Amino acid sequence: MEKVLVTKYGNLSISQDAISDLVRLAVKEVKGVALIQDNPSQVLNFLKKDSQEMVSFDSDSDALNLTLNVTVLNGFNIGELAVKIQEKVKSALETMLEIKVKDVNIKIVGIKHD
Repeated sequence: MEKVLVTKYGNLSISQDAISDLVRLAVKEVKGVALIQDNPSQVLNFLKKDSQEMVSFDSDSDALNLTLNVTVLNGFNIGELAVKIQEKVKSALETMLEIKVKDVNIKIVGIKHD
């Protein structure tokens, strides 16, 4: 699936892989995040590119709805981490791709102990 934006000069198609890459890079900047997962049974390493289901699109609007499954490091405030992830992802997508982000939903699916 891809997001298609209509501009006055034509269409701009942004692949789900490209959006997933940008999301991954944004989340990677948040201290306290261990992993992003597609689903609880398939752990995604930040260096891998097979994260198709990490980003889900809301096809009824011009805005993206994202859901991220995240494992955090022990000792960090989970509420604060979730807000930081949401802010980073929303800012990155809106700044770099100039697309609206409606929701960045975070599911904490694990806590990694050192």
